[in-house]
Amino acid sequence: MTALAELVHRHALLTMEKQLHAADVIGERPWQADLDAGTIAFGDDLEMRAQLLGTEAQDPGSWLWSWANGFEPRVTAAARRLRDLGAAEAIAAFTDAELALSEEVNATRIAFAAVGVLAAQAFYSAPAGGGTRAVLLLEHPDLALPQAETVRLAGVLTSTVQTGEVADWPAALQAYASQRGLALRGTGAHFELGDVRVTLDELGRVLSVVGRSEPSPGRRRLLSGRRRR
Repeated sequence: MTALAELVHRHALLTMEKQLHAADVIGERPWQADLDAGTIAFGDDLEMRAQLLGTEAQDPGSWLWSWANGFEPRVTAAARRLRDLGAAEAIAAFTDAELALSEEVNATRIAFAAVGVLAAQAFYSAPAGGGTRAVLLLEHPDLALPQAETVRLAGVLTSTVQTGEVADWPAALQAYASQRGLALRGTGAHFELGDVRVTLDELGRVLSVVGRSEPSPGRRRLLSGRRRR
């Protein structure tokens, strides 16, 4: 596993939760970024601070870090922090100015790793025209994560399964439980994360996610999803 893949794996669940929450906050609002000011506006009523990580361009098929693309230091601080970390820990994906796109390297994977490493609140992938996307890290009080409730946990797990990014689910569940202050119980093929039960198959892939909640006394609702990597 490469250094980038390890970071994506370690932070996949928490970053997914942040992205799902950010999607709820932003909704379908149009966006407009002001990189000179370091802000991004969603509609007329929601403005967030923004740091530009970099851009992904289908032509020439590469990722270019913001610090290598002439942007002002005020909006490249996060990318430069990753560059410094990459230099200290020999993570080439963070130190090479331009990276060829591949299954291993793309804007989404870099953003997932960045949100985790920098403890950022979320990222936004903004279409910039001509097959180019700009990836920005967001900061706003409304992006603070709510309590990890059963329905949300089940959604985070099933959404992360669909990405195919997690190679070691017991380790990923343990990392997420630690990050969110949740109890993780179980070993082998069966785990309970809060009120969500996760069952793995013989290859360690997620076979089912079942959440249990108590909406009112005397009633129990089962929330389930079945996904396979």
